[in-house]
Amino acid sequence: MSNLYAGLGSAKLSKRGSFLPHNGMINPSKFKVQFKKFISMNTRKGQAFIVEFDVIESDHPELKPPCEKSQFISMKDKDIAFSNILQLLVAALGYDPRNSEDVAKVAAKAEQLIEYVVETNPTSNPLVGRLAMVETILVKTRAGGDFTAHTWYPITEGQGQVQLGA
Repeated sequence: MSNLYAGLGSAKLSKRGSFLPHNGMINPSKFKVQFKKFISMNTRKGQAFIVEFDVIESDHPELKPPCEKSQFISMKDKDIAFSNILQLLVAALGYDPRNSEDVAKVAAKAEQLIEYVVETNPTSNPLVGRLAMVETILVKTRAGGDFTAHTWYPITEGQGQVQLGA
């Protein structure tokens, strides 16, 4: 008889965390988050960009902060992935994704910045510990499924912008 659990000792532990909830399609939920880790990794569904963070404040009735290890995941094979990742990066750096000049500043260095933040040890990563705001809302996909959309905003009070250099 074979052992049904052969190889269990070499299994990698799951890195899954909890995800931010939404209030439906009308009123977005708002969260103040503190970044903990930026990860780029292969998953069973493809290459993913993952951000781990703690929820510091929330207006969602079911999520009472402080909450540790929530996640935002963007699958790179999705059409919207790079837009979502750039928006998060702009906000995490303290720039405003609604300001085209701010977006252009970050976009000019986006590839180098993203490689740096996913490869840098969290203890020396300048984005770890920074704060941002995120709103979530339910949207319908083209296929008719449900999806939680995230919109990121900077918090500059008390932390300013990360200087991007020349």
